[in-house]
Amino acid sequence: MHLTEREKEIIELIKKDPTNTRESLSRELDISVSAVGTHIHNLTVKGYLLGRGYLLAPAKQIVVIGGSNLDIKGYIKNNFRDGTSNPGIIYESMGGVGRNVAENIAYLGEQVVLLTAVGQDHYGDKIIEETEQPSLDLSHILRSSQYRTGIYMAYLDETGDLKGAISDMKILNEINRNYLHRHRRIIENSSIIFFDANLKEDTIAYLLELAENSQILTVADPVSIEKSKRLVPFLDKIKIITPNLSEAGVLMQCDSQKQLSVSDDSELKTVMEFLERHYQNSKQNSLFIISAGSFGAFIIEKGKIKHIPCQVVNKDKVIETTGAGDSLTAGIIAGLVNSLSVQESVKQAMQVAALTIQSERTVNPDIQKINFKKANEE
Repeated sequence: MHLTEREKEIIELIKKDPTNTRESLSRELDISVSAVGTHIHNLTVKGYLLGRGYLLAPAKQIVVIGGSNLDIKGYIKNNFRDGTSNPGIIYESMGGVGRNVAENIAYLGEQVVLLTAVGQDHYGDKIIEETEQPSLDLSHILRSSQYRTGIYMAYLDETGDLKGAISDMKILNEINRNYLHRHRRIIENSSIIFFDANLKEDTIAYLLELAENSQILTVADPVSIEKSKRLVPFLDKIKIITPNLSEAGVLMQCDSQKQLSVSDDSELKTVMEFLERHYQNSKQNSLFIISAGSFGAFIIEKGKIKHIPCQVVNKDKVIETTGAGDSLTAGIIAGLVNSLSVQESVKQAMQVAALTIQSERTVNPDIQKINFKKANEE
């Protein structure tokens, strides 16, 4: 909310000395004690002060809620053969949609809080250790004694594209209403909330209730075809959703049998017409930003569709594509925080995705080169 000049002066004085009383503030500003009381009340209502003692609320930041896990990726250079061992390369990296998005946002220079759960085990320690960076707050991560850290095992083909995966994410049962309630101050004082569909439906309902009460922008990722269904009851409350084509088919039709894909330019127009038609028929309120791999992304808002081409990357530089969607989402959020339009945010985010697919890591630290603040100034 907007601060008056006097309120800004009071905030600065409290920052310098949190023990300031109304009387001391009155003397400093040469106004009456009752006037100071009115300003203090307004600052509390606006969320800049928390309770008694003039405790300053944290600066508006991005809050990410979702999965954190170990990624185990098997890369096959030749055609996969069923029923036998296949030579290839297996490597580990830190993953989880929520964790990936949070780390990407932090590399893009924004303050972000990650709310997630990991086990009290070696992998949990490793996730926290390798995710840590100055602009990423990991202090609220839940360390579960009941579940082990989540594991995601993926099979990638010779081009680096995902062919299939298995996820063991029972630990995310710990990210429930009680956990969110304990951290509601952080959530209510955020500028943007991102969450993934690893959360259960009742948890999503409570989170959206907190966000609606505080008028916070909400962004959600469906995660998978199956988990997309968890978002269907809330399509009138989530502001922005970032599915891939197959997940969009589920969200717009509630039909998991329909899987959309684009294999060439001739199909591009057909898919766009299909999406536009079904978006209107489903009476959506959410803004959809649909990733379509090498064919870029589609923005659908109020029944109108725009196509944003991807940034071209030579095939010999592409290592694997599994982190591209998460990095695209993070780039969009970074753009919105820096007051870019949705369309400009997606265009900038394409640069983030392009760098991501050129790395073995799910999150590529090289994205730090992209300056969203400069893009806003330009």
